Amino acid sequence: MLAVLALGLSPLSDQGAIAAPESLHEGHPLVATSQAMLTADDMNILRQAEIPIALPTYIPEGFQVDYVEAFAPNPGPGSGHGYLITYRQPQLSGTEAACFEVEASTGGFGGPVPERSQTIDPPAFVQDASHPTYQIFWTETGDPEGPFPEPVLFSDWIEGDGAFYRISSRMTMRRYCNLLRPETAHQILESFRYVD
Repeated sequence: MLAVLALGLSPLSDQGAIAAPESLHEGHPLVATSQAMLTADDMNILRQAEIPIALPTYIPEGFQVDYVEAFAPNPGPGSGHGYLITYRQPQLSGTEAACFEVEASTGGFGGPVPERSQTIDPPAFVQDASHPTYQIFWTETGDPEGPFPEPVLFSDWIEGDGAFYRISSRMTMRRYCNLLRPETAHQILESFRYVD
């Protein structure tokens, strides 16, 4: 593991969305970094993964960066360079917070998928139109006897320039986290842009 940073949260409203106008997204790394709510220290951690950095430019209002990590390959097959950014919505009165993760990796893919799925449009940086349709997969209840004992959500790994990217919910952060809605995950994933 190269670097890890955990950040504190400040309570915000859970209504609306934070996003820059579309015309500002392309070619403006500082705007994308700001919209993804990352600090200069966070970006330095992500650069340690040594892969192109793609970030969401749409973050639902009320979510804050909770955790940033970059990693290098472990010895053996099925691993690669990558990073993980966890976003958490502060807990509202009487409810658990929602959480989601932005992931990037150069390897280590595969495995079962939940029974529910929704076709999604890939981010703008995907240039290969011949790729099969991308999807988001989820299970709302989990199955104690199956591969997903608790509710989870994740997208296909989206092929980018030198790495693969996806959004997930409850894959790494499960305690005190509610599942992100598939429609919201779709919006976030479509907003991914390169910043480095």
